[in-house]
Amino acid sequence: MTNASELTADERKVCNAALIKLGASAVEFSREGIVRTLLTTHYTDWVCSELSRFPWSFAMRRAELTLAPDANDRADAFAYRYNRPQDFIRLPSEDSSLEVTGAYIYAHEQPKTITYIRMADVADWIPSFRDLIGWRIALEMYRVVAQTGLSRNDIQRDYAEALSRAVREDGVLRSSVSVAETAPARWGTSWLDPNL
Repeated sequence: MTNASELTADERKVCNAALIKLGASAVEFSREGIVRTLLTTHYTDWVCSELSRFPWSFAMRRAELTLAPDANDRADAFAYRYNRPQDFIRLPSEDSSLEVTGAYIYAHEQPKTITYIRMADVADWIPSFRDLIGWRIALEMYRVVAQTGLSRNDIQRDYAEALSRAVREDGVLRSSVSVAETAPARWGTSWLDPNL
């Protein structure tokens, strides 16, 4: 996971590939500017948003939790308080024996080993997920940098196609959930092909 003010070389490549999709020039990250500021400020949020949508196999991690050294402030409801892993995004499914609050994971048992969705490094991504993130960034940056003949609907369509490819490649989508059901609410679903 990166600091919001600095992106790794791989993360900068992902951002610049997204800008090129929009017909914009690559950003020189050593220089100040609105595009650089937006990318460095929001990149982690955009990636976390996409990683949290599905239990991507490349983003799953199994780890033993460590007990938090200070007092358990939820002792009335949970027997143990563990430190949340630094790269933790969310649990892949609901688990009533756990509660994630802030920097802690509360549990009824010890020792606790969990599987969770993590903030995976770019090097761990499948190629179609890298493309998906590029289209997500393109969607988010469209109004600021678009210099192509692409409309926002074109970019949303390309994003939806990239999402569908990534889901198929990773094999994470259960038949009971459609890609359309996972679209961010603010985008609506009118632009999604129901067959994706």
